[in-house]
Amino acid sequence: MAKLLCVAVLIPSAITSWPAPFLYGDETMMTEHANITGTRCYEDDRFKGTHLMAYYNLVLMALVVVILTVLCVLYTLIWRSLKKTYIVSKRRLPMTDLPNSSEVSQNYPTTTSEVTSSSLSTELTVVDGCVPKHRRIQHKTTKIFILITLIFAASFLPHLVLMTITFLDESFVGNMTFSGRLLYNTFLWCIFINNMANPFLYGFLDRQFRLDLKDLYKSMGMQAKKYFVG
Repeated sequence: MAKLLCVAVLIPSAITSWPAPFLYGDETMMTEHANITGTRCYEDDRFKGTHLMAYYNLVLMALVVVILTVLCVLYTLIWRSLKKTYIVSKRRLPMTDLPNSSEVSQNYPTTTSEVTSSSLSTELTVVDGCVPKHRRIQHKTTKIFILITLIFAASFLPHLVLMTITFLDESFVGNMTFSGRLLYNTFLWCIFINNMANPFLYGFLDRQFRLDLKDLYKSMGMQAKKYFVG
């Protein structure tokens, strides 16, 4: 299943990213000095004035909006299910309110044939008095994925919007003030926040991630000690 999911992700990723190596390239830039030009990795000079980059970013933006919409629907359904489980768990009987043996014999089935697997599961769940461990893990995992999605949207959408406007209107950046350019470049390159934030997010919210990371650094430290100390 994991291999199929990887393939399912790689195929659409390859389809949506294949124009990038052709559209991006060396762009000639004028400098403050006469007769001296520079180059930067941006829109290739061959596609200047064609608006292909703008169309490409519009397609990416539409895909991101569709993906975020689908994720919002899925997260809402998952959150409702987990919240319902949590509410039901809080209403369960505490351990101090469990019926005594006489009440059990009067109110509950006593023969094996009367105790079905479903009823037994229900009674055990009701008297448990707490949210099941796997539900707590699902709840925490859902919150992590929601935060990852929010960071992705907050960092990627501004980049695509600004890139689209820039390629549609060549004077958009040139007419900006210093403060405007500062904000422009901040939101334009905030796309890198998405990759940078994930390790911190997992580090603060996922205990298992912290333990695995600690073991990794401990192993690296031992290997380095063996190498340098002998």
